[in-house]
Amino acid sequence: MKKHRKKAEGFNISFLDVMSCGLGAVILVLMLVKYQSDLPDPHTSALQADIDAIESEKQQSAQRLQTLRDQTGVVQNRLARLNAQHASLLTQIKNEQDTHQALQEQTAQLEAQEAPPEQAPAAPIPVTNDSLEDYLLGLKVEGEKIVILSDSSASMTEERLIDIIRHKVAPEKERQKAAKWQRTLRIVEWLIAKVPAGSEYKVIHYAEQADFVGGNNWKKGADPQDAATVRAGFTKIVPTGGTNLHKAVTLMRQSAAGFTNIYLITDGLPTQGKTGKLGGVFSGCASLTGRAQTISGKCRRKLLDNIIASYRETAPVNVILLPLEGDSGAAGTFWRWAAKNAGLLIAPEATWP
Repeated sequence: MKKHRKKAEGFNISFLDVMSCGLGAVILVLMLVKYQSDLPDPHTSALQADIDAIESEKQQSAQRLQTLRDQTGVVQNRLARLNAQHASLLTQIKNEQDTHQALQEQTAQLEAQEAPPEQAPAAPIPVTNDSLEDYLLGLKVEGEKIVILSDSSASMTEERLIDIIRHKVAPEKERQKAAKWQRTLRIVEWLIAKVPAGSEYKVIHYAEQADFVGGNNWKKGADPQDAATVRAGFTKIVPTGGTNLHKAVTLMRQSAAGFTNIYLITDGLPTQGKTGKLGGVFSGCASLTGRAQTISGKCRRKLLDNIIASYRETAPVNVILLPLEGDSGAAGTFWRWAAKNAGLLIAPEATWP
């Protein structure tokens, strides 16, 4: 010990000083290690940032997923309500269809009970030529070229004015089934059936306009096919509008030249016609060229008188006059036309033909 001390003393450093220095060095090293451990690692920080970002994205995805689930639930609820409404509507439609079908069946039954049985579309229409009723009637269908003129105006649906007005706004099928119009068709069929086998005929219907029924060609008497063509043409006619007999006569003159006999089916005086300039016989009939909705009986008689005065042909004119409420002046005026041309006017019973 003393040797060491002496050596140390030679260097002026004691053992305690050496020990103190060593301890300080150790402490310094520990402090450096502690400092280094407290410094952030760059790699660790980057990984932590990635983890944080992933965690944030995960939370956002979870929130979006929950939102989509909520929206899906709302859509499913709405779809369920729509399906329920659709099923309810289908049930209502089915009920309406059943009700409509039942009403159609009831209507068909009522029509079958009330409507007269339809005549078979055989042509020519079979009638008894030598019946007592035909003999008393006195109407004979004759001539080489026969023209049948059939009034198809609105008044040809019914006899009473109130019923005619009701039919004016009725559907077309109801107007075609009107009792008076059906009777008109039966009269046309009766006339066609009476046409002699060696004769020819044409049928013209007229309201505000005039046209041929079944075509403009001359039909042969006793020809079933021609009679069926005319009958089919009448099924397309709907009685409507005013009565312009002038246009029917004009069409007959233009497209049925050579006619030898005329058979006119109507229920009253015309309401329209070609009058030219007012004056003369049409004095006081301003309604013929104006927009008036009605025309007086006096002016209607003037219209027919004008046709009679202009008729220069010699072909007999036969008139079948059906009843019409409030048109008492028609019979006398039409009778003058028939009598002037060796024809006949009849106002047949409701049971004919």
